[in-house]
Amino acid sequence: MNNINAKKRSLKLGGYSVIVTAVVIAIVIVVNLAVRLLPTKYTKYSTSTVGLYDISETSRGILSKVKDKISIYVVSDPSYTDEVTREYVAKYAGLNSNISWSTVDPAVKPGFLKEYTSESLSSQQTHLVLVNKNNGRSRVIPYTDIYYQKYTQQELLYYQMYYGSVPDNPTYFNIEQQLTSAVDYLTAEKLPTVYYITGHGETALDSTVTGLIGAENIDLAELPLLTKGSVPDDADAVIINAATKDFTEDEIKALEAYTAKGGNVLMTSFYNSELKERNLTNLYGFAKSLGLEYKDVFVFEGSADKYVQAPYNILPTVAANKFSSALGSNTHLVMLNCNAIKLAETAPEGVTVTELLATSLKGYAKTEITKDTKIEKEEGDEEGKYVLGAMAEKTADGKTSKLIWLASPALLDSRYSSYYSNISYFMAILTDLCEKESSVTINAKSLQIEALTVSEASANLWGIILIAVIPLAVLVTGFVIWNRRIKR
Repeated sequence: MNNINAKKRSLKLGGYSVIVTAVVIAIVIVVNLAVRLLPTKYTKYSTSTVGLYDISETSRGILSKVKDKISIYVVSDPSYTDEVTREYVAKYAGLNSNISWSTVDPAVKPGFLKEYTSESLSSQQTHLVLVNKNNGRSRVIPYTDIYYQKYTQQELLYYQMYYGSVPDNPTYFNIEQQLTSAVDYLTAEKLPTVYYITGHGETALDSTVTGLIGAENIDLAELPLLTKGSVPDDADAVIINAATKDFTEDEIKALEAYTAKGGNVLMTSFYNSELKERNLTNLYGFAKSLGLEYKDVFVFEGSADKYVQAPYNILPTVAANKFSSALGSNTHLVMLNCNAIKLAETAPEGVTVTELLATSLKGYAKTEITKDTKIEKEEGDEEGKYVLGAMAEKTADGKTSKLIWLASPALLDSRYSSYYSNISYFMAILTDLCEKESSVTINAKSLQIEALTVSEASANLWGIILIAVIPLAVLVTGFVIWNRRIKR
């Protein structure tokens, strides 16, 4: 009888177990289906240090203002779809209800990409197409713009030939920069135009800088001012990057006519010891008429924590303003071979002058540089703060023009962007001159796997925990459970 009752209880308990198990499985299935229906922004997180799926405040600010209907198409063969790109797009689009996304199989719609680009793109890679349904603008983002490597094959060959080895060549995930730039382009009411003046031995802008300017949806064009005779009416700003030859009087008149209409000028200079005549009379005379004066001295920094390697590689003090706010956590700029800029004690009528960059009070200057000149401060070198960047704003007839003068072209050189915020600062200035509300310059995320380093002390500690503590705890727990069962 007891055996029969025990069997009945066992069957009943077994039935309960089956029912509970079935209910738990059903709940898990329902929860899993519900989670799959949630937007990607709630379900996809990056656990990497680079924040692969993170979306910056810059992008969020731009997306929050989008009112047009924008469609993002993820174009790829389903067998080759890059899931990271697809999931990032889903999360990105989820930040604004006016932005939608979908996938397109080029095998099903073979002519889809040709509607938006003449470029031949591989069907075995994932590409993006963004379309503004309101104004018809579109932009194609090829796979090679989403993922890129730091060095091209040609650059790696150069390193191999001249140095006998090649540097690490990390891959970068640049999708956020590309998407935000595209959205900015699709929704902008006006696309700015900037001209860079040539014909005076100017320093050329490198490809990285021109690429960033393009990513800001700023049209960049060359302006040989001497032959053109005037600055085009559509110019939002002109760049004069480290001219080594003076402008003619006619060119200066063209600049004056341009600024009189509210035009903006960004100018750089440097102390060029190879030039016998560094004071470009006409060009710097134009700047002086706006309250900024060229000083023909080579500036050094005397404070050891305000320069890098040598006192002519200056880490300037950055005045707090709308430009400096773009620097983020890395607030350091580096400026090389600087001349000095003097601000007018009494600015011309209608002009306001502002200091942007300067040395510390321990700065010093030399009036002549030869092969025998010592870089250390010597007797006769004037010590004090030297201005290395300044802005002049002139208001006349209801129109305001700006001249921004930086005493080193290094601020426009991408070679220093790995360790300093030079390019971020330059782009903040340029976008301000173009009256863009915000810059869309966003750093790409490196996909290079960082080595996990563990100190010897930590390694010993974890060795003891894994080899001794955990196994011993398992044995003790097992013994306790076994002992209790025996006593029953």
